[in-house]
Parts: sequence; C-alpha cells; structure tokens
Amino acid sequence: MNVKEWLFSDIDELKKAVETMRSLFYDKKKDGEWEDIEHAYESCLLELFQKTPTTEYQHAKLQIRPEKLGEEVYCEVYATEGDRYIGIDFIPWSHVLGMDVEAYLNHEKPKHELIAHFLLELTFDGYTEADMEKRREELVERVMKAEAVDDWLNPLED
Repeated sequence: MNVKEWLFSDIDELKKAVETMRSLFYDKKKDGEWEDIEHAYESCLLELFQKTPTTEYQHAKLQIRPEKLGEEVYCEVYATEGDRYIGIDFIPWSHVLGMDVEAYLNHEKPKHELIAHFLLELTFDGYTEADMEKRREELVERVMKAEAVDDWLNPLED
C-alpha cells in the first residue's frame, strides 16, 4: 500500500486526524488561529488528493515510529530505502505519496494519530508544495552563502 492509499483509505480517520492535530500540536492556539491552521490542512489534503503518486521512491518505506523525549512520546516521521534514511519534508509530495507504508502496521497508536504526525512533518516548511519548495530554495541559498563566506574566511593553504 502506498502513502496515498493509506492516507485516503478512510475519510473518518482523516477527519479525526485533523481534529487530533489541534489537541496534539496546537492546543494553545486561539480559536481564530486554529481555524486558519485547520483550513490550511484541509487545503493541503485537497492538494495531496489531487496528486498522482510517482514511482520515484517506490522502494522507500514511510516510517512513523514512537520516540521518547523525557516524559513526552512523539512520533518520528521519515522514510527508509535500504539502510538510507530520507527526510520527507523537502521531497515533492507526489514522490512521498508513492512511498510504501510501513507506518501503522502493528502500531500502538491509532491511525488518525499517525496521520496527524505525518501531516505535521510533511507541512513543517509549508502547507502547500509550492511553500515547501520556496522554503527549500531559501535554505539552499543560505547554505551556498555560508559556504562562500567559509571559503573566503578559510582559504586553502598551499
């Protein structure tokens, strides 16, 4: 099963996931702020639904694993391909949708909570793929500038 099939296989779970996001990640937001965020996630889901999964990462497996940080338990969201770890936050969404899902099989958390963690990770740098791409370009530009400054400050010695 790929990510798109998993994500959209049960609309009730998807609705619960958006509701769960408020309690897990946004409980301190005022109602008006939450409504804006909720609308952004609804738009994100519509964009995801309209995309066709690609086979670019068909052998990658989406992982959603519980991790303990002090007393808090959160879910780490990433993909693996063999022994390679892949962050999903800057990958085109159609590629992510085509990944295999290993996420919720034999998992203690309910599916809607896993979806909530997946959506939070996917949208960390923007609620649309265009926003995410813009953020990625900004980060690449910063890295290039930092490398240029580093090269200037530390010239190679002969």
